[in-house]
Amino acid sequence: MRGRPTLVAAAQYGPYCSPIQRVCGVSVRCEGEIVFHQSGPLPSPATISLCNVVQTGMQAALMKNADGKFVKPSLDGATAAAAGNSGLSPDNFSITNNPGPTTYAIASFSWVILKKTQADAAKGRAVVYLFDWLTKDGQTFGKDLQYAPLPKAAQTYADTQLKSITAGGAPVLKNT
Repeated sequence: MRGRPTLVAAAQYGPYCSPIQRVCGVSVRCEGEIVFHQSGPLPSPATISLCNVVQTGMQAALMKNADGKFVKPSLDGATAAAAGNSGLSPDNFSITNNPGPTTYAIASFSWVILKKTQADAAKGRAVVYLFDWLTKDGQTFGKDLQYAPLPKAAQTYADTQLKSITAGGAPVLKNT
Protein backbone atom coordinates (compact mmCIF):
# COMPACT_ATOMS: atom_id res chain seq x y z
CA MET A 1 0.00 0.00 0.00
CA ARG A 2 3.03 2.27 0.11
CA GLY A 3 2.39 3.74 -3.35
CA ARG A 4 -1.27 4.61 -2.79
CA PRO A 5 -0.75 7.74 -0.62
CA THR A 6 1.53 9.09 -3.33
CA LEU A 7 -1.46 9.13 -5.65
CA VAL A 8 -3.54 10.91 -3.01
CA ALA A 9 -0.90 13.62 -2.59
CA ALA A 10 -0.55 14.06 -6.33
CA ALA A 11 -4.33 14.18 -6.73
CA GLN A 12 -4.71 16.88 -4.13
CA TYR A 13 -1.83 18.88 -5.56
CA GLY A 14 -2.68 18.21 -9.19
CA PRO A 15 -5.49 16.75 -11.30
CA TYR A 16 -4.17 13.19 -11.65
CA CYS A 17 -6.62 11.10 -9.61
CA SER A 18 -9.19 11.19 -6.81
CA PRO A 19 -8.38 11.01 -3.09
CA ILE A 20 -8.98 7.78 -1.21
CA GLN A 21 -11.15 8.00 1.89
CA ARG A 22 -12.10 6.00 4.98
CA VAL A 23 -8.78 4.42 5.81
CA CYS A 24 -6.57 4.45 8.92
CA GLY A 25 -3.26 6.35 9.00
CA VAL A 26 0.07 4.80 9.85
CA SER A 27 2.93 7.16 9.03
CA VAL A 28 3.73 10.48 7.44
CA ARG A 29 5.68 10.55 4.21
CA CYS A 30 7.11 13.29 2.10
CA GLU A 31 7.24 12.94 -1.65
CA GLY A 32 10.59 13.91 -3.12
CA GLU A 33 9.71 15.14 -6.58
CA ILE A 34 7.39 14.45 -9.45
CA VAL A 35 9.02 12.85 -12.45
CA PHE A 36 7.56 11.76 -15.77
CA HIS A 37 7.97 8.40 -17.44
CA GLN A 38 6.91 7.33 -20.89
CA SER A 39 4.25 4.61 -20.76
CA GLY A 40 2.33 5.48 -23.88
CA PRO A 41 2.02 8.30 -26.38
CA LEU A 42 2.18 10.93 -23.59
CA PRO A 43 4.42 11.14 -20.51
CA SER A 44 2.74 9.93 -17.31
CA PRO A 45 3.36 11.43 -13.86
CA ALA A 46 5.05 9.28 -11.26
CA THR A 47 6.47 10.17 -7.88
CA ILE A 48 9.57 9.22 -6.00
CA SER A 49 9.43 9.16 -2.22
CA LEU A 50 11.94 11.02 -0.07
CA CYS A 51 13.66 7.79 0.96
CA ASN A 52 14.49 7.08 -2.70
CA VAL A 53 15.83 10.59 -3.20
CA VAL A 54 18.05 10.37 -0.10
CA GLN A 55 19.25 6.79 -0.68
CA THR A 56 20.20 7.38 -4.32
CA GLY A 57 21.60 10.89 -3.84
CA MET A 58 19.18 12.38 -6.39
CA GLN A 59 18.64 16.09 -6.54
CA ALA A 60 15.22 17.24 -5.39
CA ALA A 61 13.25 20.21 -6.63
CA LEU A 62 12.05 22.93 -4.31
CA MET A 63 8.26 23.03 -4.23
CA LYS A 64 6.19 26.18 -3.68
CA ASN A 65 3.96 25.66 -0.63
CA ALA A 66 0.66 27.29 0.37
CA ASP A 67 2.53 30.21 1.97
CA GLY A 68 4.39 30.88 -1.28
CA LYS A 69 7.73 29.64 0.10
CA PHE A 70 9.93 27.30 -1.93
CA VAL A 71 10.74 24.32 0.30
CA LYS A 72 13.00 21.33 -0.29
CA PRO A 73 11.49 17.92 0.57
CA SER A 74 12.47 16.90 4.10
CA LEU A 75 11.21 15.12 7.18
CA ASP A 76 10.83 18.50 8.87
CA GLY A 77 8.64 19.73 6.01
CA ALA A 78 6.45 16.61 6.22
CA THR A 79 6.23 16.93 10.01
CA ALA A 80 5.16 20.56 9.68
CA ALA A 81 2.49 19.57 7.14
CA ALA A 82 1.18 16.79 9.39
CA ALA A 83 1.05 19.08 12.40
CA GLY A 84 -1.32 21.33 10.46
CA ASN A 85 -4.12 18.73 10.60
CA SER A 86 -5.18 18.26 14.21
CA GLY A 87 -8.73 17.08 13.41
CA LEU A 88 -7.79 13.86 11.61
CA SER A 89 -10.78 11.77 10.50
CA PRO A 90 -11.84 9.64 7.51
CA ASP A 91 -13.14 12.83 5.87
CA ASN A 92 -10.29 15.11 7.00
CA PHE A 93 -6.94 13.42 6.44
CA SER A 94 -5.16 15.61 3.91
CA ILE A 95 -1.87 17.24 4.79
CA THR A 96 -1.12 18.13 1.17
CA ASN A 97 -0.26 21.80 0.67
CA ASN A 98 -1.03 22.72 4.28
CA PRO A 99 -0.21 26.32 5.25
CA GLY A 100 2.99 27.12 7.10
CA PRO A 101 6.34 28.60 6.12
CA THR A 102 8.24 25.27 6.43
CA THR A 103 5.59 22.81 5.20
CA TYR A 104 6.42 20.74 2.15
CA ALA A 105 3.53 20.88 -0.34
CA ILE A 106 3.45 17.22 -1.38
CA ALA A 107 3.27 15.34 1.90
CA SER A 108 0.76 12.70 2.90
CA PHE A 109 0.00 10.07 5.46
CA SER A 110 0.63 6.43 4.59
CA TRP A 111 -2.46 4.32 5.06
CA VAL A 112 -3.53 0.77 5.65
CA ILE A 113 -6.98 -0.76 5.30
CA LEU A 114 -7.87 -3.37 7.91
CA LYS A 115 -11.08 -5.34 8.32
CA LYS A 116 -13.02 -4.11 11.37
CA THR A 117 -14.05 -7.70 12.14
CA GLN A 118 -11.23 -10.23 11.99
CA ALA A 119 -12.31 -13.82 11.22
CA ASP A 120 -9.09 -15.38 12.56
CA ALA A 121 -8.37 -14.07 16.07
CA ALA A 122 -4.66 -15.04 16.02
CA LYS A 123 -3.99 -13.40 12.65
CA GLY A 124 -6.11 -10.39 13.59
CA ARG A 125 -4.15 -9.98 16.82
CA ALA A 126 -0.83 -10.19 14.96
CA VAL A 127 -1.86 -7.57 12.40
CA VAL A 128 -3.44 -5.17 14.91
CA TYR A 129 -0.52 -5.39 17.33
CA LEU A 130 1.92 -4.81 14.44
CA PHE A 131 0.17 -1.56 13.52
CA ASP A 132 -0.14 -0.61 17.18
CA TRP A 133 3.65 -0.95 17.43
CA LEU A 134 4.19 0.95 14.15
CA THR A 135 2.11 3.91 15.33
CA LYS A 136 3.72 4.03 18.79
CA ASP A 137 7.11 2.49 19.63
CA GLY A 138 7.99 1.87 15.98
CA GLN A 139 7.96 5.62 15.31
CA THR A 140 11.52 5.79 16.66
CA PHE A 141 12.75 3.86 13.61
CA GLY A 142 11.00 5.99 10.99
CA LYS A 143 13.51 8.81 10.64
CA ASP A 144 16.27 6.45 9.46
CA LEU A 145 13.84 5.25 6.75
CA GLN A 146 12.94 8.85 5.80
CA TYR A 147 9.50 8.81 7.43
CA ALA A 148 8.50 11.74 9.60
CA PRO A 149 7.11 10.87 13.02
CA LEU A 150 3.36 10.85 13.46
CA PRO A 151 1.99 13.82 15.37
CA LYS A 152 0.27 12.97 18.66
CA ALA A 153 -3.18 13.63 17.15
CA ALA A 154 -2.53 11.05 14.39
CA GLN A 155 -1.23 8.51 16.91
CA THR A 156 -4.36 8.97 19.01
CA TYR A 157 -6.58 8.60 15.95
CA ALA A 158 -4.77 5.42 14.85
CA ASP A 159 -5.05 4.01 18.39
CA THR A 160 -8.81 4.66 18.44
CA GLN A 161 -9.24 2.96 15.07
CA LEU A 162 -7.14 -0.06 16.06
CA LYS A 163 -9.13 -0.47 19.30
CA SER A 164 -12.34 -0.70 17.23
CA ILE A 165 -11.17 -3.88 15.47
CA THR A 166 -12.75 -7.06 16.84
CA ALA A 167 -12.38 -10.84 16.58
CA GLY A 168 -15.02 -13.17 17.97
CA GLY A 169 -17.03 -10.16 19.14
CA ALA A 170 -14.25 -8.83 21.41
CA PRO A 171 -11.73 -6.03 20.80
CA VAL A 172 -8.43 -7.38 19.51
CA LEU A 173 -6.32 -4.61 21.03
CA LYS A 174 -6.54 -4.31 24.77
CA ASN A 175 -5.92 -0.95 26.44
CA THR A 176 -2.26 -0.13 25.90
